[in-house]
This record gives sequence, C-alpha cells and structure tokens, in this order.
Amino acid sequence: MLTNPHFPELMAHDNASLARRLGADIVGRSTIHEWPPSWVLRLSLTGGRELVYESQLPPTDRTGEPW
Repeated sequence: MLTNPHFPELMAHDNASLARRLGADIVGRSTIHEWPPSWVLRLSLTGGRELVYESQLPPTDRTGEPW
C-alpha cells in the first residue's frame, strides 16, 4: 500500500497489486485531486488504457468517529 504524502491516513494500492487485479502493468500514476477524505489518481496502463482510481476515508459522524 502507498501512503499519500500530504494526508498519511489516505492509502492506495501499489502498482503490483493493481496490476494483478487489472491484468495490465501500471506505467504511470499521477494525482488528480487530494484532500483529507479522498485521493484521486490517474493510472496509465500498458496498452494505452487510463483509469481513475479513488481512495477515500470511511464516513464519519459529527464527532469525527466512523459510523
């Protein structure tokens, strides 16, 4: 798992684990958007496909506790 450099509580799958799930190697990764509850990445795969990947924190109530 990778950790967001600005919001360490946000994590994303590493290239090897995503490649196993997607059936193609990840050749590029760039951040589209990041803020405390989510991290959105553009993934470039072999063969020219591009996907959007989002990692997010679980919902919380007004006290900040997970539901």
